Amino acid sequence: MIPRHADEAKQLFELESRFAKRDPFPADPGRDTEAKMVEFLRVARNMPHKPLVIAHHTSRSATGLGMYGQDLPHEFRNGNDAAPDVYVGFECAPGHQAGPPNGSARGGYGNHLTYGGYDQATARVGGLWDALLGEGRRWWNTAISDSHVHWTRGGSDFWRGEYSKTYVL
Repeated sequence: MIPRHADEAKQLFELESRFAKRDPFPADPGRDTEAKMVEFLRVARNMPHKPLVIAHHTSRSATGLGMYGQDLPHEFRNGNDAAPDVYVGFECAPGHQAGPPNGSARGGYGNHLTYGGYDQATARVGGLWDALLGEGRRWWNTAISDSHVHWTRGGSDFWRGEYSKTYVL
């Protein structure tokens, strides 16, 4: 997420053209590495308008309890070390929470299911999120409320805000 400012589009173009793994043609496998992510974070932390980076679908590719798929704990730590005020958390209460009413996996987590809608990175007491907080990191867990196709129409989503809500007192 990039804060709104006069050069927001220019900043987004710069970051995407330098770092997005799907941007180059032909494909550049070197862009889909932890080293490239850390390089991106180091560039981002020095920008006058710092973006906010939150990893999504943290454990969607996990194959079992205590297993990690595409995203590994050391990658979160290395990214947070490189830019602690930019890389600040993960989304572990994913959208697509209406999977159960239509017979599919909640959150699209088909390899290893969620626990009440939260993936194992946050749902397990003493798990990854607890470990990151225990290390003194300011690491946030967020919930998203994306909606593509409502479960009553054959999709796996609730309406925006129907499942994840923010209450202001």
